[in-house]
Amino acid sequence: MADKKLSELDELAVSPADDDEVYIRDVSEGASAESKRITVGNLVGLIKDLFGAHTVLIAISNNTPVALVVGQQTVVGRLTGENITAVAIGISDNNIVQIDHASATDDDYAKFTAAGLEGRSFAEVLADLSGQATAAFSWNGQNLTETGTINASNAVWWREHHYTIFSISPGASGATETAPDSNTLGGWQLNASAETLFYNCHVHEDWSEDSDLEAHVIFEVNVDNTGGNVGDTVDLQLIARMKGDAETAVKTQTLEIATVVGQSAQYKQFEAIFLVDFDSGTDPLDVGDLVTFELNLETDTSEVGDIIVNHVMCRYRSKKPQNEV
Repeated sequence: MADKKLSELDELAVSPADDDEVYIRDVSEGASAESKRITVGNLVGLIKDLFGAHTVLIAISNNTPVALVVGQQTVVGRLTGENITAVAIGISDNNIVQIDHASATDDDYAKFTAAGLEGRSFAEVLADLSGQATAAFSWNGQNLTETGTINASNAVWWREHHYTIFSISPGASGATETAPDSNTLGGWQLNASAETLFYNCHVHEDWSEDSDLEAHVIFEVNVDNTGGNVGDTVDLQLIARMKGDAETAVKTQTLEIATVVGQSAQYKQFEAIFLVDFDSGTDPLDVGDLVTFELNLETDTSEVGDIIVNHVMCRYRSKKPQNEV
């Protein structure tokens, strides 16, 4: 057979045997070129000697194949700007990450372990974040509006203000101060129609502007009414006077509540809640208003005409975070 370049082994009549010889001749030397020969078996042996266990053939430059040992927990790869190499599997910089969890499922969150990633359910993530095995979390309709601060789209919080009560001419024509003791929390006694109490409230800019201001009055019955009727009431009148910065006129709302106290014993406590109308047609509540309250016991209509006012509090709804929801 004439000399020819073989591109496939099937160009031979039969596959080479180990004792067949391969001739190598440098044709660039012309007629003086020498020929070298090696058996197929020896050639295969030379190639095999290049490869140990767990090696692959790579080339990091043209025409320079080399054997690369692939150790445990590595994969053959090429990082950005690097040559082909055995890239480590792990959680360090430039490592390849593997799943380190036998039962990771769809919709799991991924959490790093010392060896890779494991799946964590929603409940497990809450437990991890809170440190409590039975942690729970839900927005339940609360909305976050991103404006640089946390606000709710609806007024879901309450802003509370607790105030000191004062009286004009206390103990004379005005209300009488009452000290606390084993029966009463103390406060101001109202038992005549001419007696009035006063306190102030300021409406800050965190008010929602779409809800009423609540004025709470906590009082005790100051007589034994166990012999009275089940429908007996304490009738309170609260006058709200409002004025804002740079305003001249005072806006006024007069509110009345009849609280059923029934056949209550002396010192039994009750609460009356007045609503200052935010959208009153003529005298609406506005942001920035200072509100002065005038509280009076209407003895002419009350079946119980003697009370002790213990405390007053105002609150309004807010879209900004407050202490109370």
